[in-house]
Amino acid sequence: MASKRHRVGLRGRLLALVLVPTLVAATFAGHAASDKRHAAQVASDVHTEVGGLLDLVDVRTAMMSARIPVEVQVRSKALGLDPEAVLGLLDLDGRQFGDLAVVQAKLRTMPERLRPFEPDELDQLRQDIRRSADLEVIDRFTKLEQLTDETWADELSLVQSQTESLGQPDLGIVLRDLDRSARSTSAMASTVTGLADFWFADMQGEERVEAARVQLGIANDRFDRLTNALAKSPHPAVAAAAVDLRERKSSGPFQVALDDAVAGRSPAPFAAGLGQVDLALMVTTFTDSFDLVEPSLGLMDGRSAALDAAVSDYADHASQLAWLTFVGSLVMMLVLVVLCLVVVRTFEQPLRRLIAGTRRVGGGDLHLDPLPVGGPPEIEAATIAFNDVVGNLRLLERKLDALANHDGDLDDPRLEAELPGELGQALARSVEVLSTSIHDRSVLQARLAHQATHDTLTGIPNRAGALAALEGALARSRRQGTTLALAFLDLDGFKRANDTYGHQVGDAVLCEVAARLRRTARAGDSYARLGGDEFIVIAENVGSVAGALTCVQRIRDAIIEPIVAGDHVVEIGVSIGLDVAPSGHESLLNLLAHADHAAYRAKRQRTGVEVYDEVLDGTHGDVLGLMDPDPGASAGVPDGAGTPEPDLTR
Repeated sequence: MASKRHRVGLRGRLLALVLVPTLVAATFAGHAASDKRHAAQVASDVHTEVGGLLDLVDVRTAMMSARIPVEVQVRSKALGLDPEAVLGLLDLDGRQFGDLAVVQAKLRTMPERLRPFEPDELDQLRQDIRRSADLEVIDRFTKLEQLTDETWADELSLVQSQTESLGQPDLGIVLRDLDRSARSTSAMASTVTGLADFWFADMQGEERVEAARVQLGIANDRFDRLTNALAKSPHPAVAAAAVDLRERKSSGPFQVALDDAVAGRSPAPFAAGLGQVDLALMVTTFTDSFDLVEPSLGLMDGRSAALDAAVSDYADHASQLAWLTFVGSLVMMLVLVVLCLVVVRTFEQPLRRLIAGTRRVGGGDLHLDPLPVGGPPEIEAATIAFNDVVGNLRLLERKLDALANHDGDLDDPRLEAELPGELGQALARSVEVLSTSIHDRSVLQARLAHQATHDTLTGIPNRAGALAALEGALARSRRQGTTLALAFLDLDGFKRANDTYGHQVGDAVLCEVAARLRRTARAGDSYARLGGDEFIVIAENVGSVAGALTCVQRIRDAIIEPIVAGDHVVEIGVSIGLDVAPSGHESLLNLLAHADHAAYRAKRQRTGVEVYDEVLDGTHGDVLGLMDPDPGASAGVPDGAGTPEPDLTR
């Protein structure tokens, strides 16, 4: 036996319909969450790298702070001035400038990959400064600063690539401003030291002067370009700080000294020669340059902090967004599944009711209550249609029951009930056709039954009807203990009239005899034509032989009256044989045979009426075949007058 194939139901299909796109959407949401998580990780990495940039800023700033006092000492010695006095004039002794110990401490806290140089390299530089600060020491400062700038550039390039992968323009703007501010600060520092190199280059020859002037011009030009670019920053605070820095530079003695140097003019403090240095102008110029370094450093620190804060905020936001995306996708899936189950329930319950109702109707149970109408409009319409069909089937069942169980009674009120709807009209037409067919069949059956038990000529019961009526009368007589009489009538002179006037007149005579039997027989008595000119009358509850004779005599008197048949008046007689069965204690065949014998005797003796008597008749009432039908029974059969014995075998 083949195994039953498993089929997915409505719930499973709707769940699949919802879950498939939901899983696709969840997949995309997962990818989005993963992207956001990756972005958060990249932002976290950028935050770490920005920390490295900040460390490099601190190293660069500390190196610049440590270099300025050394620079002053070297330049002062070159001019034959007291370094301590010059530091006092420049107010550098109270500025809290850093030293190399600060740089070393910062380097030791940095990751090795970010260190521009090792902290131990500063030990020798510190010893050289203590021993005797000279131009070589300044060059070593310059070399270390260049290493720091190179490391800064590499780290900045890494941060730029990471920031670009985040696709955040605002972070790119902050990073660009940081880059410009850092290079501007470096350019400012290079400009300050470049001016010092230019002023003191005369001590080292003309070649040194020209090289210092070119380097100073490059540094100054780079600073101006970067400052102008910062002045166009979309961040108002950055633009304002850059404009202020540019204006302060262009309006002070430092800018005048730069212009003279770039133009190739002799340094103003040394215009009277090395022996007569204008120390006040020198102090004023360098003080003005120092005042420009600090706001430049402040701008760079501000951009570093802004970038660090922006990256940190973006990392937090991306992490939260990744988490919310993940949770949102789960919530979305859960909500969709719940909604799907709710929707399935609105379909499933009414469909199950419909299926159960359909199965019950298919099993022949039409007595179920109407299904509750609910669910989607389509199922609601299907439920209403189902209830209408069941209602029609129930009415149809009643109509068919009326037709089947009430002998085709077409007056049954159930047949008048209207079937609603188009289906009802179709069923009503079918019932009408069926009713008509049943009616026609009933009429036909009744006609056939009537023809089987009634004489076609006279319309009264025939031999079969007579036997059925006699059998019923005997049964009632036995039950009730009453006396039953059977009269056998044989017409006299019928053959002569039939031969004289023709069969049409003979038929009219037979019909009139039958009519007179109807009129003269008592209510409840039965009569029939056995065939030819022979009739019987069954009289129930006659009481006695005398009562039976009274009934028979009345019938005989009515029959012998002249009969008008067309243009002819026909006179006939009748011989009647009577047999009485008290309490019905007589068999049907014997009763017929006895009455027949009595009629034969009445015809033979011309007495009119004879009562059967077993002793006088000389017979015990043997059954001779009276029950056989008479195939020649018609208006033209002889009346049997003068025959020695009736032929009961016909």
